[in-house]
Amino acid sequence: MEPESVVGANNGCKPGSTHPYPVVLVHATLADEGSNWVTLAPLLANEGYCVYSFNYGATLASLEVWPFIGPRIDALGHIEKSAEELSSFVNSVLSKTKAAKVDLVGHSQGGMMPNYYIQGPGWRHEGERADRARAEQSRNDADGLTKLVEVFPFADEIVSGLLEFLGAPSLPEQQESSAFIKKLFGSANPSLQA
Repeated sequence: MEPESVVGANNGCKPGSTHPYPVVLVHATLADEGSNWVTLAPLLANEGYCVYSFNYGATLASLEVWPFIGPRIDALGHIEKSAEELSSFVNSVLSKTKAAKVDLVGHSQGGMMPNYYIQGPGWRHEGERADRARAEQSRNDADGLTKLVEVFPFADEIVSGLLEFLGAPSLPEQQESSAFIKKLFGSANPSLQA
């Protein structure tokens, strides 16, 4: 499956009266739309939903230079920047479909990042453009990093700096103790916010 190709999505459809809002699928970290939505996109389309998906968070680390890993991987860039990409994509979908709102369905970071898009600092107005946000899984993609930092607290800055250099700053941003998560969810447990 090509990273920019999803059967059942991005076919220029217009939402109908049964399902008045287009569905925007937001993929997980270390994935892309072509790998994350192979099953769900055609299922939703077959049920009459107007489905759109996109890739976001590309960095130099996203390039297909890792033949042992497989296809291109995305959602590695800063989450705030990814939210800007989501905003742009939603605006494009709304323009194409003439719908008033979209339904967002996300997996992992794709469930958390839209939370920032809808509710986060500086984005509160965007909630008017998204009727619902559903997360298939909001499990922290950076669990291993969290455990490392708990054992070696000094490792946080080293690991974050290294991942920034390698082109994967979204990984440390997803740690439950990260400044980004605290900014988004405050003191509440982010696993309960999805």
